[in-house]
Amino acid sequence: MNDDNVALLDRVVTALGADAIVESSESLGDLVVRVAADRWRDAGTACRHSLGFDYLSFVGAIDWMPAPAADEGSGDTSAPAQPREQTYGVAGSAGRFQVFARVGSTRIPRHGLTLKTDVAEPTLTAQSWVPVYPGADWHERETWEMF
Repeated sequence: MNDDNVALLDRVVTALGADAIVESSESLGDLVVRVAADRWRDAGTACRHSLGFDYLSFVGAIDWMPAPAADEGSGDTSAPAQPREQTYGVAGSAGRFQVFARVGSTRIPRHGLTLKTDVAEPTLTAQSWVPVYPGADWHERETWEMF
């Protein structure tokens, strides 16, 4: 992990507490932090008010279930290779679904952070970030409609 991301992770841990961090990693030079599901809104609040991330870029979700295999006889060669096993991306996952958010700073160029949290299958819910970032409203509704 590069020095900037080590320092940012230290700030995230200080703002949230080590118990809120499930896992962290780096992807393409950016820090990705997975937080406990019951601390999801706290993570957004810490980003906005303690860490200086005044800009919410997006909120979305991931379904890690592999797509069904394409019909081999269809002649469609445009489909990319799909995994056949359920695999997880950067900073791992405890299950099939996750919610993620990208936050940034309008004051510090190229200063951002991706957060994600696991979502339990029976409920498929996560705490809303709308009270913290009002612009999350549209993103959360779009994510709900997709899933």
